[in-house]
Amino acid sequence: MPPVAVAQARASCSCAIFDAAYTFRIPGPDHGEGGRYLVIREGDDPGIDTSDYFVYTSPTNAIYMLLRGFFPTVDDLAPGVASIEGITIRPLREGGKPLAYVHASEITANALFPSDGSFFDMLDRLIQSEREDTVDPYMHGVVAALGIRRGHPFAPSPAQRELLDQAAKTAWRMAKTIAADFDEQDKTLWWEDRRWIAHARTEQDDFRRTLIDELFRDRETLYTDVDAKAHMFINHFSISTGMMPVKPGPGAKYCNAYKDSEGEYLRGEHTYKIELPADPPAVVLWSLTVYDAETASGVDAAGQTYPSLNSKDPVRPNEDGTFTVHVGPERPEGATNWLKTVPGRGWFGLLRWYGPKQEFFDRQYKPGDFERLS
Repeated sequence: MPPVAVAQARASCSCAIFDAAYTFRIPGPDHGEGGRYLVIREGDDPGIDTSDYFVYTSPTNAIYMLLRGFFPTVDDLAPGVASIEGITIRPLREGGKPLAYVHASEITANALFPSDGSFFDMLDRLIQSEREDTVDPYMHGVVAALGIRRGHPFAPSPAQRELLDQAAKTAWRMAKTIAADFDEQDKTLWWEDRRWIAHARTEQDDFRRTLIDELFRDRETLYTDVDAKAHMFINHFSISTGMMPVKPGPGAKYCNAYKDSEGEYLRGEHTYKIELPADPPAVVLWSLTVYDAETASGVDAAGQTYPSLNSKDPVRPNEDGTFTVHVGPERPEGATNWLKTVPGRGWFGLLRWYGPKQEFFDRQYKPGDFERLS
């Protein structure tokens, strides 16, 4: 790892989509016009003139970025691919080669951390590759008690490995259970009479004030909300301020559903229907995606290119402007919008509102639950 871990990016195009009937400015420092970004480690000197860059610092050596490109239909991926490949990412050091893009649509991948004892080997690799961290000395002490210390080899005995394997598998099941039943906890429902929950939590008496920030700390006690954090990272990989906006326009809002209208877990062998009112509260676009309950990856159903429908795909409305989407192993007769699931596997749904409107924040817009038909 070089003394200064940096990345330089130049965005050559914007993939945001505007609703001409609504005034909206793309969030972010370049507002969709493209720009140059510089990411450096906290406390390090980049050694260059940074006046032409949007500068960000990172407390860690390693960083990762999530980039999303949109396309008009699942049969025309070229615009989305071009928008991503138009971004150049390279190390700042002299002669740094740009990041090479690899098309991985046909490659099986799992973006979650391991669910067995190999988790601790991955944790050790992380600790060894990073700088000293003073943010959470207690957890570093816990990890050190397990034999994971920066600058020291991690060499558990066979008996210790067996215990670590059991611990990781138990923790995995605990986190999945917390997520699946998150609707039963306090301040998790977006609407009291619906099953849709927030990624973290939300104050029902003050809908525009998020209870927990991206560090998952209760804003009154500053304690870490362990359940909210477990729910987020067992199924959703990451969190950012942009995923928890408190006003209309910038960022996105998310609604999760693990259960149907009767409170039963969503299952791939059943067929469901969901009704969405007209005028969904999103300036850029809205989408509905189904994810595998175990892997948290998109449902992998034969013959389905993507387990998602969105307003630019487009989802076809009913005559009155509302939307009906069916979800199940077979397309019901007459179904216009349908997402396929796999019998024998659980799944969960995720509604995304990019550029959320006021109607979401004041609860005027209320999506239906998944209603089981068979």
